[in-house]
Order: sequence, then structure tokens, then C-alpha cells
Amino acid sequence: MKKLSAIFFFGSAILCGAGLTPASMNNGDAGNYINNRIIQPFNPDDNQLFKVDSFELNIIPPSSGVQFYKNGIVFLGISRDFSKMVPVHVSFGNIQAYHATLGDTVLTNPAVFSPTFAFPYPCDAISFCNNYGTMYFTMRGKRDNSDKIYESDYLTKGRKRGGWTKADIPMNFCTGNSVYTHPAVSADGKLMVFASDRSGTAGGMDLFVTRKEGEKWSDPENVGKLINTKSNELFPFLDQSNNLYFSSEGQPGFGGYDIFVCKFNGKTWEEPFNLTRAVNTPDDDVAFTLNRENGRVGFYSSIQKIADRPAQLYKITFGDLPGSNLISLSEVLLSVARSDTAFLRTRMLTAKTGVAEKVAEKVKTDELVKAKEADKAVEQAKIDEAAKAAERIKAEEAARVAELARAEEKARLAKADVVKSITVIPDKLKDVIVYRVQFLSSPKQQIIKQVTANGNNYAPYIYFYLNEYRYTAGEFTNLEPARELQFALRKSGYPQAFVAAFKNNLRSLDLSLFIKAAEAAKTAEAAERTSAQLTDNLTKTRVDTEKSITTTPEASKEVVVYRVQFLTSTRPESKPRITVNEMNYSTFEYFYSGAYRICAGEFSTLASAREFQSTLRNSGYAQAFVVAFKNNVRSLDAALFK
Repeated sequence: MKKLSAIFFFGSAILCGAGLTPASMNNGDAGNYINNRIIQPFNPDDNQLFKVDSFELNIIPPSSGVQFYKNGIVFLGISRDFSKMVPVHVSFGNIQAYHATLGDTVLTNPAVFSPTFAFPYPCDAISFCNNYGTMYFTMRGKRDNSDKIYESDYLTKGRKRGGWTKADIPMNFCTGNSVYTHPAVSADGKLMVFASDRSGTAGGMDLFVTRKEGEKWSDPENVGKLINTKSNELFPFLDQSNNLYFSSEGQPGFGGYDIFVCKFNGKTWEEPFNLTRAVNTPDDDVAFTLNRENGRVGFYSSIQKIADRPAQLYKITFGDLPGSNLISLSEVLLSVARSDTAFLRTRMLTAKTGVAEKVAEKVKTDELVKAKEADKAVEQAKIDEAAKAAERIKAEEAARVAELARAEEKARLAKADVVKSITVIPDKLKDVIVYRVQFLSSPKQQIIKQVTANGNNYAPYIYFYLNEYRYTAGEFTNLEPARELQFALRKSGYPQAFVAAFKNNLRSLDLSLFIKAAEAAKTAEAAERTSAQLTDNLTKTRVDTEKSITTTPEASKEVVVYRVQFLTSTRPESKPRITVNEMNYSTFEYFYSGAYRICAGEFSTLASAREFQSTLRNSGYAQAFVVAFKNNVRSLDAALFK
């Protein structure tokens, strides 16, 4: 086994596949013989579509490469080299992620990538959506000793804006003690490819795909044997068209880990192609990434097998061929890789073997399908029999329910065919609309001789409606006094009390009886309000200190009175009264701190005022609150509210 140096999962190196060349070969033969296979030499000078140049940047473990971010790249650096940019929470000499603007040959304006918390994690194992609002990265889990993928959001508001949220829980598909690393999210954020040794792998580390479903991600699926081998596949990357780049030590290559590309056909990925000797070497070539914003530049790293030899970062750009600016670099790389014939024979043998495997797999699948269909037929027969039995039971139950309903209907008709009066009404109220307040309903008749509200006793009027006895109190020819009794009954322990209209002892459901009465009350109220306003305008005088504008009865002097303030205005308001739950309340107005304050209600106890405050808030006066007065002067004594 050979070791892929400098590819770390937070301290753990990955053990990889077979050696590069047979021991009997000399150095001169190694260029044409790879893994005992004769290849077609590829001369980079013959292809002017793209060029590869070394880039001067130290790749510091655990990173194996870099990642594009906005107008530059993210990479790991040592804080002593960037001392002016180190925040308080980063110790001098520590490893930390930095972001810098990408020039032709150098980086400029380096800055700490994560000012909100230390970020010493592999930068080649970071992935962003197109808007850079969400980051996916690899970090060793707290609950086990294996790497997991985490999600972090960019902060745009508050004290920590410009930083990232600190992730404590791995993504939902990262389960068990398996390794989950190198996330590669699509540009639209709906697709993610990652490397893992979870169950279902073909060998060591395989590539898996998961899809965004609401706020979570789907169960991962293996991308298949066309891509994954019995060795390791790592470092996935998705370009703007979701074409997949990755490193493999199991696919036909030039030695170690080679970089491959697969075209995305809208549903899945097609056959992988080696990126040719223009990119790949006998060493380990990993951490491939492209700038998805302009599609014109990419990076990857080459790691020599010599111990303690650092990774070399390479930059890929367009060549000098005229017109190359009309296509993306990814399209160029895919075209060059597919046209190279170095591993054509190997791919053909693999395809032939794959066809045989597919035929055998199809035979096996057909047998399984037949067995499942036979089992399904037996199961369906059982289901059909159970369904028939259930239908019989259902029909019997329906017949029983229908018979019971007929019996109940017969009993109901025996009691009353229409809304029926049980008590009688005087002749003077015949053919007259009468308003009563219903306060109780019961399936059984009850003995209620009278009901008390506001100190008054009322004999109940009983009628039978919809299989229940209904009990009402009061008899009014106007709606307003009926509303007042309704409010009084609700305060007296009948919270469901409401007004009902009757004609000749029969309850009427004609809504116009309530609308017309309400309109008449509003007309009277408007007239009274106009009269009160005229009087108020003649007598009201502004004061600069806390002062009562309306008066209160002599009986309320020297007594603490609680009112509910519901309105504040810079000018006097013409609101002599307000209507709440169809009840009218006189208002009390006072001048305080340069504004007019309008209250309603007068209560001797705080509890009653609190109840009315709640009523006002439910009626649209959301800011209503209780105020205490003594001699019409507002009191700020906190003891009055205990």
C-alpha cells in the first residue's frame, strides 16, 4: 500500500493503492509504461487550449489545496505570517484560514476568513453555493473520532456580521462512525457529492450523492461502479453544469491519484475520463477546483511521494489559442480529456466487462422480480380477502347507524317539527320583534325559576331548538338594552350569553333584525356625539399640567377610580363615547405631558378595570392600559396597582 502524503482527515493519512511502475523499469521507460500498460504519449505543447503553471503558495496541512471564494481563494496560513490580520481569539503562530484576492501570479489583501471563530479546517474540503451565503466544511466530530460534514451560514446582521455561524451538529445524513468528507455542493445548492467509507462502498472511500429536500438532505446514494472502484475516490468538485471532477487511485491513470472528469447528463454522471498527462503525473494529483463565477481559472495540487515534501499548487488557465474566451475552461478540459486515447483500450475492456456484468445482473434481477411478483400475488390475494371482509363489516355498521339515525330523527320530530316555544308570551308582544339574551342550553330540561344580573331578577323564557332546551332572559323591543343585559350576564357567570331575536315565540335567524337595530343605535349615537362635542368645545380649556377635562360625579370625589386609557392625541378628540362588543361606554379625557388622553369605563376595583382592558385590546385598541385617578387627577402611585 502507498501512502497519500499531505491528504489529511485531521491527522489521519489515507492509505492508498498499488505502486506506480514495476521495479524492473528504468527511469527512461517510465514515461511510456504506466502500471504495465503501454500508453499514447501526450505532449502538452501540442495543445494550446489550456496551460498549467505552478503557483507560489504554501499548502499547509491538514489542507491539500485551496477553494475559490468570491473574488479570490481560501487557504490555510500560519498566523505569524499575517500578524496584522489576526483577531484576538487566534493565538500567534496558529493555523488559520485566510481569504485573499487572486491576481495573475500572487495573492493580495489577505484577511481572516472566519472572524467569529477559529477555522483551522481543510480549505479544499470547503464548498459554497453561488451566493456564498452557506458554507459546507469538514471537521472532526465531537461524539466520535471521525470526520463529518457541517453547515454554516454567513452573518449579514448584528455584531458578528461578516463572520460565520459556528456549527456544532453535523448534517443529518452523517451517521455512525463513518468518515464524511470533501463536500461538493452544486451551484444552485440542491445537489451535493461527498466522499465516505459508509456502508455500500465498493472499496475504501467512495463518492456519494445527496439531494436537498426542504430543510434536510436525502439519504446518500453511491454514484455507482462506473466512477467508484475498490480503491479510493476523493476530492469531488461540481462545476457550473454539475460536471464532476474527482481524484481516484483505482481508475486507469499515470500513477498515484489522478484527476478525472465525468459529464453530467441531467440525471447522473457518465464515464470518467483522465485529465491527461498535461495535468496528471506519477505523483498524487488532488484537490481540483474551478472558479464557477467566470469559468476561466482553476487550481489543483500535486503531492510527491517523497516524505516531508510539501504539496505543489498548480493554476490552470486558458491557453493562447484565439477564441478560447468563447467557452468555459471546464468545457475545454472535458473536451481534451474525452479526445485523449491514452487509456482507450483500458476503457474498452472495462466497458466490455461492464456489459457482461450488466447481463448477469439483469438475469439475477429478472429472477428476483419474478419471485417478488409471485409473493406479491399471494399478498394481494390476502389483501383482497381482507378488503372484502372489511366492506361487509362496513356495510353492516352503515345499516346500524342509519337505523339509529332514523330512530333519533323520529324522536326529534316528536318533540318539535320547528323551533318551538315552551313558555308563553303576552298578547301585546305578538307579531312584534322581541330580543332576548340566551344564557344556557341543555339536552335535558332544567328547573330555573329566575336568573340575576346587575341586581335584577329575570324569569327565563325557554324554547326547544336542534334537540336542546334553550334558556333566555329579558324581553326587549330594542336591541341596545338586550346588548346591555348580554354584557351583564357574561359578567355574572354566563360567558357564552348572546342576543337572539323572536317573533311570535319563534326564533328568527334574519340577520337584518340585528343590522337595522345596530344602524339605528349608531344614528342615535352620532347625534348624541355631535351634541356632546358642541358642548365640549364651548367648555374645554387647555391646561399645561395634569388636568381633568371631563367631570366626574360628586360621589367619585376622594375615591380611587380606575379607567382604561385607549387613545392619545395632540388635539382634543370628539369621542364622548365608544362602542365595544356592541356596548356603549362614556369617555373621560384628561391633558397630560402635552397630549390629550382618552379613557373609558369607571371601576372601583383593579380587577374589573383589567377585564375591561382585555376587552378593549381584543376590540382593536392594542395599546389600552389601566390608569388610576383620584379627584379626576391621574395618580402614579404604584401601590394602587398591587
